[in-house]
Amino acid sequence: DYTGEPDYPCIMQQYTSKGVVSGISGSVDMNYCFCADHEEIEPLILDPQKVVDIALAEEGYLEKRSNAYLDDKTKNAGSANYTKYGRDMHALYPEVMDFPAAWCDAFVDWCFYKAYGVTNAKKLLCGNFDDYTVQSAALYKKKNAWYKTPEVGDQVFFTNSSGGICHTGLVVKVNKSKRIFWTTEGNTSSAAGVVANGGCVRKKSYEFDYVRIAGFGRPPYGQVSGYVVPEFTDGSDNLISQAQIHLNNFVNAGLASDGEVGPETRKAFRKALQSALNFDLAAGLKVDGVIGTFTRNALKKATLQKGSKGHLVTVLEIGLLLHGINPNGVECPGIFGTGCHTAVGTFQGQHDLAKDYVAGYNTFMALCQ
Repeated sequence: DYTGEPDYPCIMQQYTSKGVVSGISGSVDMNYCFCADHEEIEPLILDPQKVVDIALAEEGYLEKRSNAYLDDKTKNAGSANYTKYGRDMHALYPEVMDFPAAWCDAFVDWCFYKAYGVTNAKKLLCGNFDDYTVQSAALYKKKNAWYKTPEVGDQVFFTNSSGGICHTGLVVKVNKSKRIFWTTEGNTSSAAGVVANGGCVRKKSYEFDYVRIAGFGRPPYGQVSGYVVPEFTDGSDNLISQAQIHLNNFVNAGLASDGEVGPETRKAFRKALQSALNFDLAAGLKVDGVIGTFTRNALKKATLQKGSKGHLVTVLEIGLLLHGINPNGVECPGIFGTGCHTAVGTFQGQHDLAKDYVAGYNTFMALCQ
C-alpha cells in the first residue's frame, strides 16, 4: 500500500518500491514493521560507526617479528607479518586466511568480525572473509556494491603502479565539500617519528581523485542483523539444532543441524570456547577442541554474570542450547541478560553445581561434557 497508512491491521507494510539502500544497486522495496518496538530493533541495526570505532582503537599497532606479544601494540615490532589480526582470522578460517601473511585485508576483516560477529561480518563484506585484496574487491563488485566516491564504513581498495589491486583499508571519515576522506589501514607505512621496520595500523587521508584508488566496496549497512534467530519452544531438539547453526557461524564448524549432540558437535563447542577465550581474554590458545591445561587455566579467569558482555557470553548461550535450555536468544558478541541468567541457574541446578547464576570454571567445564 503506497498511499499512506495500511487500511487493515498488519505486521508489515510495503510502502514503496523505489527505496535506496547503501550497497544495493537500483530501487528497493521498503517496508514498515509494526510487530516490534524501536527499542527491540535498534540494537540489531548494523551501524557503520561500530566498525569504525574498533578500527580507530587499533591505531599504533605494530607488526611483529615473531609469534610473540601479538596482543601488545608495540612490543616485538618487526616485519615478519605476525599480527593478532592474522592469528585470529586464521583461527576462524584457516583454509582461507593465511598466517603469517600480508595483513591489510585481514585487519579489515578482523574489525568487521569484532564489530558484528561472523555471520553479519561476512554479509557486510558481501559474502566471505578473504586476505587477498583482489578477491575481496571482487566480492563487492559481484554484489553491485562498488563505488567511485567514499562513504564512512566503506572498504577502500588501492592499486599498485601496474594498476592491480594491492592494498586496502577502512574509510573512517569523509569531507565531501573538500573531497577528502580518512582511512584506518593495517600493514601500512609508519608515521613520521615512529621507529618500525614492518607495517603498522595508522590513520591516513586522501583526496577523492588520488590516482591509486581503485574503488570503494560498500557494505549493506542499515539492514537488521541476521545473527539472532527466532526462539524455538517445541522441544530441545530444535534448541540443539539452533546451537549447531550458531557453531557453524562462530567457528565454521560445518555441522549438520540435526539436533544430535555427537562428538563433532561437542568438539565444535570446545573450539568455540577456545576462540572466545582468545578474543575476550587474549588467551593465545590453539583452537583444536581439546580441553587441556592451557584451556583450563584460561577458563579459571572467566567469570560471567548478569550484565557481562563478549564472545564468551555467546558461547555460554550456545552451550545452554546444546543442553536443551533456552537462554532467550544468542547474540554475537553476547549480552548476559535475564534469559541467560535464568538459564544458567537452571543448568547449574540440573548438574549439581552451586546455583549462583554465575558462569565460571565449573559451569563451563560442565557445558563441555
